[in-house]
Amino acid sequence: MTILLRQNANIRGCEEEIKVFQPSGFLTREDQERAERLDDYLAREVPPLADGIMRLPAKTAPLRKWYLLGKGLHEIIDGNELVLRSDVQNGLIWEAIRQHMPKSIGLKGAGQAQHRAFRKDANRGHFPVCYAVASYAWKDVRWLRRWSDWCIIYHRESMWRDPRILGSLRQEIRGMEKYPKQGEFEGIIKALAAQTTRRRLDVLDNSAIAEKVHQAVEQAARCAA
Repeated sequence: MTILLRQNANIRGCEEEIKVFQPSGFLTREDQERAERLDDYLAREVPPLADGIMRLPAKTAPLRKWYLLGKGLHEIIDGNELVLRSDVQNGLIWEAIRQHMPKSIGLKGAGQAQHRAFRKDANRGHFPVCYAVASYAWKDVRWLRRWSDWCIIYHRESMWRDPRILGSLRQEIRGMEKYPKQGEFEGIIKALAAQTTRRRLDVLDNSAIAEKVHQAVEQAARCAA
């Protein structure tokens, strides 16, 4: 799939906006027309989404704010024939959306609340993080106290691809005396990643998943003691 992006270029001493089609390479007329239709579609749909997010009350928690942004991204992307799954996987769709998102939505500030892995390029990295959290029902993620906690989970892909892990993690943390601090939370996820990364979780039953989460929480507690 081809995506139309806009870039500024210096042409004969004057800065002008030019159209660039990505990925680079041979481009058919059909590819170009499809990319232009997608660009028109995003130009209509993205600004109203951003406006709705910016109108949220100032006291709205970051997790809720960016969850709603993710829901809006799902509505724009999912099931639209102009968007291929490959565009989502290779990240080109996020580039296409970003160019229609007003800077006033505050994505730069969002980077301050993210896991350090996203801080280098928060504007580009923020959309897939929002999109991923919104793949869950709100009731399944609202227990997280900080937006950065979700970013830590997202950084460890195995943590959120299997919803049973998140569900078991919620039960374990709710059983703790108090919600873990950010460093403690990251320790739990690190221990849990060691239990699950590169392993076939689909062959494990629910009780086995729950036991792995329990062991990770206990291991993190011992390390923090």
